Amino acid sequence: MNLRDALVAELQHQVPGLGRLSALQLAGRILQLADRFFPPRRSLHPGQLTWPAIRLSDGPGRRIEHTVFHPVTLDLAVAEPWVGARRRQERSRVAAALFHQARDQGALLSTADVGAILCTSSRSVASHVQAYQRSSGKVIPTRGTVHDIGPGITHRLIICEKLMVEGRSVEQTASDTHHSVRAVTRYLKGFTRVRFCLQAGMSTEQTAYLTRMSIDLVNKYRALHASLAKSAPSAASLDGRQPGGVQ
Repeated sequence: MNLRDALVAELQHQVPGLGRLSALQLAGRILQLADRFFPPRRSLHPGQLTWPAIRLSDGPGRRIEHTVFHPVTLDLAVAEPWVGARRRQERSRVAAALFHQARDQGALLSTADVGAILCTSSRSVASHVQAYQRSSGKVIPTRGTVHDIGPGITHRLIICEKLMVEGRSVEQTASDTHHSVRAVTRYLKGFTRVRFCLQAGMSTEQTAYLTRMSIDLVNKYRALHASLAKSAPSAASLDGRQPGGVQ
């Protein structure tokens, strides 16, 4: 008896009334999933592992049990040399490499995923991601960043800097930061609306009421406005014009 026959027998035993044809189809699907999530070791090179990540096309607002997992192959033995870099820089670079590897395969890792892979905490990984983004000016494609479900403002700051300071278009910024054009446009319009209210002297509560945003989101944009004002005062004090061709 092979594995397929054993699955068919078990399914028919556990689900009375299940016909043999249905059991065969279900057993075949189970074997397909097993091959995806547990590929033969011969298909992996030394230093690689397979990890179930969230499918890139599964946007925010879904509970984890309602998302589709997409297995990705991660290379822990990253190609770049480690010699000469400080320990924190090494960890930040390795974490960034894992997020990018998953994104290139059509899936997203969370900081909890990378924390489990690197045997550290999710908070520690988030700290490394933020440090890498600040030092490099590049957005790391974590699930929180791409699906906009994280508490940080670093990726919003990078996006608005590219639009307002560097003068890049919405399309270029979306490509650079692993975001959709729709998401970049939403960030820009949200920032512009909050900035208008701040310049008009409105409070956080008044701004939230007028823009129909949560107070938490308004505070994120206030922090973003303050960061831009420090790094590029002219960008933070732009008039009503929308950069990047957004109207």
